[in-house]
Amino acid sequence: MNQIYTRATLGQREAEVFRLLGDGKTISEIAAKLKISLKTVNQYCARLKKRLDAAKFNQLLRIAVLWCAGISEIVVRGVRGNEEIYQESFSDNCKPS
Repeated sequence: MNQIYTRATLGQREAEVFRLLGDGKTISEIAAKLKISLKTVNQYCARLKKRLDAAKFNQLLRIAVLWCAGISEIVVRGVRGNEEIYQESFSDNCKPS
């Protein structure tokens, strides 16, 4: 399995948005599911693009879909201060929501 990105630091909500993108959800569907505004989802997507080195939104979608398809592994670790709060290897792919 290819490991595209390692040590990307994502918050738990950013990871949720990433999972839903990979699952084929639209921005509107993500906003409704997470009960947040479209603007907030777009802000999360902008952060994801930056942290995963995706130049464009389409590239971010491709990374998310590849991960969900099991073609690539993405390691995500969230940190708040010096305390590790969230760690997951996305090698087990998308889970039905």
